[in-house]
Amino acid sequence: MTEFLTFLLVVLTAVYAYLTYRIMSANRAAVDTMRAQIVASVRPYVYFDLVTTGPLIEGVLTNTGVSAAYDVTVSLRPAVQVHIRGAAQQSSLIGKPITLLPPQKEMREFLGSFAELESGNASLRYTGEVSYCDSGRRMFSEAFTIDLSSRKGMPYIGRTTVEDELKKLNDRISDFLHSLRK
Repeated sequence: MTEFLTFLLVVLTAVYAYLTYRIMSANRAAVDTMRAQIVASVRPYVYFDLVTTGPLIEGVLTNTGVSAAYDVTVSLRPAVQVHIRGAAQQSSLIGKPITLLPPQKEMREFLGSFAELESGNASLRYTGEVSYCDSGRRMFSEAFTIDLSSRKGMPYIGRTTVEDELKKLNDRISDFLHSLRK
């Protein structure tokens, strides 16, 4: 009888050890998942887009995350040349590392008109990748594809900026003051 009880105790101990191991493994998986969720909730999220304003195109780099992105690099294929006063030059936003992009901030660069971009890429289709790291030096990359062909020739309504409206208001006040002086 003692031998049977000893055998039963050994079997129960083995089952207990196995179940304890399973619980420990499940807890490790849960902790790893929570860590990944915490990193995902506080990491930077950087995106690149080509934004059209009528016939003009801007490159826009945006950090929608809650922490800063470091060493941000945008690669774009095919390459885009910026045309300023008739001269083509390398984009400051594409291909060059950006040391810091704070959270909830964006950087914009005028890249050209549809005609200028189309002269270098008739399909107006671009692929690329945004690479960056967080403060813990964890690397992230976001691949993207942008097709501007559907936006070419699209009608638009020009929108004025606050700066334009203030300039108009200033001009009207100046005209009014000038007429009072007469």
